[in-house]
Amino acid sequence: MNIIAEFHIEQFAISLFKELGYDYIYAPDIAPDGETPERESYEQVLLLGRLKNAVKRINKTIPDYAQDEAIKTIQRISSPDLETNNETFHRLLTEGIPVTKRVDGIDRGDRVWIIDFKNPYNNDFVVANQFTIVENNQNKRPDIILFVNGIPLVVIELKNPADEKATIRSAFKQIETYKAIIPSLFTYNGIVVISDGLEAKAGSISSGMSRFMSWRSADGKSEAPHLVSELETLILGMLNKETLLDLIRHFIVFEQTKREDPKTGTNTISIVKKLAAYHQYHAVNRAVESTLRAAGYNSPPLEGWTAQLDGVVSSPPLEGWTAQLDGVVSSPPLEGWSQTGVVYYPPLEDTQTQSDEMIADSKGIYRNSQNYFELPYNPQLKERARALRQAGNLSEVLFWNQVKNKQFKGYDFDRQKIIGNYIVDFYCSNCNVVIEIDGSSHDNKVEYDANRDAYLESLGLTIIHIPVEDVLHRMDVVMDMLFDHPALRTPLQIKGKNRDDENLVQEPPENYGLPGVKKTAYWRPQRRCSLAYTR
Repeated sequence: MNIIAEFHIEQFAISLFKELGYDYIYAPDIAPDGETPERESYEQVLLLGRLKNAVKRINKTIPDYAQDEAIKTIQRISSPDLETNNETFHRLLTEGIPVTKRVDGIDRGDRVWIIDFKNPYNNDFVVANQFTIVENNQNKRPDIILFVNGIPLVVIELKNPADEKATIRSAFKQIETYKAIIPSLFTYNGIVVISDGLEAKAGSISSGMSRFMSWRSADGKSEAPHLVSELETLILGMLNKETLLDLIRHFIVFEQTKREDPKTGTNTISIVKKLAAYHQYHAVNRAVESTLRAAGYNSPPLEGWTAQLDGVVSSPPLEGWTAQLDGVVSSPPLEGWSQTGVVYYPPLEDTQTQSDEMIADSKGIYRNSQNYFELPYNPQLKERARALRQAGNLSEVLFWNQVKNKQFKGYDFDRQKIIGNYIVDFYCSNCNVVIEIDGSSHDNKVEYDANRDAYLESLGLTIIHIPVEDVLHRMDVVMDMLFDHPALRTPLQIKGKNRDDENLVQEPPENYGLPGVKKTAYWRPQRRCSLAYTR
């Protein structure tokens, strides 16, 4: 009779992860003294080679020095409190690591992502067993660790189901021991799993035993049969690549709790990390899908076309439009007539559209409007701009709801406005600011976007680029950033209502001369803005 041992449970779990597409590593092989070392010492819990490769792959537009600084940022996390360290890392993981990069001699802020949440399969998933960690001259060896891009996101502790003393509670106590002896591992932890081979539960680093919960569905549609072990259901249903990253990013929260000692009357503040249970996870996702479907987003494409841009299915393409980006038909297509830069305006004599709203000279066509400060305007793009507004891009709709009707600082924003041969996402006529919501469609448009920005900046405009993920998941951070942005400063006084008012200020106040900020971010004497800053 074969006796089931902990080794068999471990190998069974590893085989399931292999089915899910994880690469398997026997941890002693990558130890500092192993056959193929990936660690400089046993104290090191990050697989830095894999992490650096992933950061480079995901952040192609970020300079190498900024990528290196981002990695150092997560290595420098250090606090006496384990939960504080974990919360700090979680925020950097899910919100991006702030960095500064030099662009055209100007320091600009950006974010480095260490996990590609938009495309789970663009990440490096590894399941490793017997990963020895030495800290404070003590060593421990968790049974299984799941690494994503070299980051130990999941720790799994297994016990032998044939041993009456080795229960799932024993696995929980072992995790508590790890937290005390090798806390550096748990700085980067997202989920903790404990199992005796049959029963399996998941929780966070702050969860008590009662807060560890089973994952009862492998497909999110129905509960798994009782004959299937909970460990198998949890691995297949919770730790597959898509669900794991979705849980890490959207279904973990940190809360502060205050406790009073009844004897001394002193208060202590502690951090509690909460992870959604399986029914909460699936219920929320179904509710979101239902809401988007009811709002007209992500609806099935009409017969004969498959338009999708930035993750949102758009309206059917207009007749004759064949723009294509990254292998996906874009509806409506990119603005303008060129993928390489600016296409100049049609000659005046060839222009059929001219009215009191437009003026023209040897340089091109302009809107005869104070709000546009004589910005070039191609009337042939009117239908395309209208189609873009009607397309209902989710991130743009959400942002528009924040700024429409002058609710942001009283500024007047326009959506999908034509400037020259380009259609910008948002334009603030009060400050001559263009705001672009950048999604995945911009990943392979670096040169095109650079030419586009250069042209818009030549008109005295300030361009602010915002990642679509920030709009979808961190709108409060986005609006705080815009509120404090030098180009969108609130004027202390507004003088005059036309460009001929002699009282308009011609020089910028000294206290607005911020380092690294162009004067055109708030001062345009050549166009004499109707807003004047005074102290």
